[in-house]
Amino acid sequence: MRIPESLKEMENLTELRKSEIAKMFSPHLKSLDNYKILIIKLVQIIGAYKPSGGVDIAVRNFIADTYDLLDGAVAVIKLGLPNAAAPLIRRIYENVSLMNAFIIDKKLYDKWFRGQEVVNKEVRKVLNTSPAGEALERTQALYYQLSDKAHPSRIAISDRFLGAGNPFTLGPVMTPSVALVSDTLVRLLSLVFWFTACAALYYKPVISSRHSHFIKLYETTSTHALDINEKLAGKLDQLYEEEDFTDIERNPPA
Repeated sequence: MRIPESLKEMENLTELRKSEIAKMFSPHLKSLDNYKILIIKLVQIIGAYKPSGGVDIAVRNFIADTYDLLDGAVAVIKLGLPNAAAPLIRRIYENVSLMNAFIIDKKLYDKWFRGQEVVNKEVRKVLNTSPAGEALERTQALYYQLSDKAHPSRIAISDRFLGAGNPFTLGPVMTPSVALVSDTLVRLLSLVFWFTACAALYYKPVISSRHSHFIKLYETTSTHALDINEKLAGKLDQLYEEEDFTDIERNPPA
């Protein structure tokens, strides 16, 4: 790509990059759009019912906040900027893990509602106590991996070689890392899968009795997501090897 001379040229390059990313990663972007539709349908359903209590109110707020974060994360991923998506994805993880923990243990919700700090280590322990949660080993690894990408750590700040091979290193001019974009999409889709599964299970009494169409949509969306995520996840090692990533860039220390 030529070096842009104006903001307008940068904007034109941005649109070009978006079209390239949309074609390259269309299955995952389509799956994330399907989940956004699913969340919209869920909100329409539960919006017809009054909240049953504090936890229910919190879950509804987490659903709305997570939708906003998902919308933002997808927008920057479409630009080929996984670094800009990382803080949003980290927030999505915190939302879904906290929401899941509240459903399991109301005492944790009460502590949060009083304005007291709830550290993620405490959340992970609660999730580990229930079949409706997540294994401690998985959430701990996920937490540290997302934290390293969301903060200016060694692995979060990529070498762009400005003046040492590259004359211009901003935004869409840089060729996106296929490995990093792929990895980001795999993590994001996994989190959205967890998030919607948790929300759907919590509202199962309402959904199962009156909204069979939602159940069918959920099953179709989730099956498709699992299929494409498994396939792309299986290619990550090869993609990282092709781009010559170092071990520390691929596997940050916990």
